Amino acid sequence: MRPQDESSSRENLPHSRSHTGADRGSCRRVALLVLALFTVLPRTSSAQDTTKAHAPAADTADSAHRATKPRPAVKDSAVHDTIATSAQGSSVVERLRKLFRAHGLAVIGAAVALVVLAATAALARRMRSTLPANVVRLDGAVVTLSNAQHAGARRGQEDAFGFSDIKDRELLAAVGVLGIVADGMGGLELGAQASNTAVRAFLNTFPSQALKSSIPSAMRTALDSANQAVVALASNSHLESRIGTTFAAVAVGPAGVQWIAAGDTRIYLYRRGRLSQLNADHSFHRLAVREAAVGRAFPAGTPNEQRHAVTSFLGVHKIQEIDQSLHPVPLEYGDRIILCTDGLYGSVSEERMARLLSEEAGQVLTEHLVSLAVADGKKNQDNVTVISFAFDRYTTGAAGQREPAQPRPSAAPAVTSRV
Repeated sequence: MRPQDESSSRENLPHSRSHTGADRGSCRRVALLVLALFTVLPRTSSAQDTTKAHAPAADTADSAHRATKPRPAVKDSAVHDTIATSAQGSSVVERLRKLFRAHGLAVIGAAVALVVLAATAALARRMRSTLPANVVRLDGAVVTLSNAQHAGARRGQEDAFGFSDIKDRELLAAVGVLGIVADGMGGLELGAQASNTAVRAFLNTFPSQALKSSIPSAMRTALDSANQAVVALASNSHLESRIGTTFAAVAVGPAGVQWIAAGDTRIYLYRRGRLSQLNADHSFHRLAVREAAVGRAFPAGTPNEQRHAVTSFLGVHKIQEIDQSLHPVPLEYGDRIILCTDGLYGSVSEERMARLLSEEAGQVLTEHLVSLAVADGKKNQDNVTVISFAFDRYTTGAAGQREPAQPRPSAAPAVTSRV
């Protein structure tokens, strides 16, 4: 993850392939062809034997004459062994010649058929299983990944994002795909270092933990590791408690979506026209809303910038608040997961985001969202970062082709832990 410049950016992801269906079909076809070949060969051999049995009597007599012709005596045993070996070798060669004369066309035909079959199987695998670099197959679904960034009105980019290795098949089977967004704080250079440090530490810790424990447990361990990495960065810079980063991570897999977050980076679920925020903001604004709900006003004279400050982030010895799902939220075909920094939702309303999500998907969607955020050219426009996961039904048609959204059965909403 490197800081991005003023233009929207996308991250190149490797191919992910699945050859299981095509390989099984190819194996079945090869087995049937070999079985047919071994069925035909004995019949051909029997026909040749029948032809020989009805050969003219003259040939039979001539063969008998050759068979009874006396052989010279061999006194030297070594010479005798050499002649016997030579005779056996000639016999094998002669048998091979007879076999080829009897079955030559069948052998050649079988070889040609095998070559054609192998080429057809390879083409079928390429057409059915090769997915675009940003698409991952998970059981009966495909997940399309996309991302975009813009520095806004800032001099540099303090946001960071990342995805897990989509070529790690063991992690894909156990967890799915991991996506992270972090918004650094503490000044241009240190903010960028904090966000990138957190993303790298989480990605380095989570995969091994996820393969030996539950996803929530692995996420919490990885978050602690990311926090300690940012604390170490602050300590080495002699800026303890003065730099940090917000953080949000999601795992999108066959079981659904799970997340962990600290700060005000948001996680949205778009489903059938409705945009819902999955995690809670850890900010003074949220505290003000809660205070107002119970009849208490926000303290008078509080600076406006403090009203939008975060109350929890990475970079302190104890993270104040953590929002985490304890169980996965099942996904439906057609669902979209969006992770974004406040540079997006602070400039683009949720209603407008939902409208755009109903019309677009993939890289076009994320780039359009970012362009909307910076379109007004506000003097205080913050950095903008968006990553998305499009969850659709997998089809065996052209690479990357997806069917229209069709709902899957949903379970009860996940229980959420707010520490």
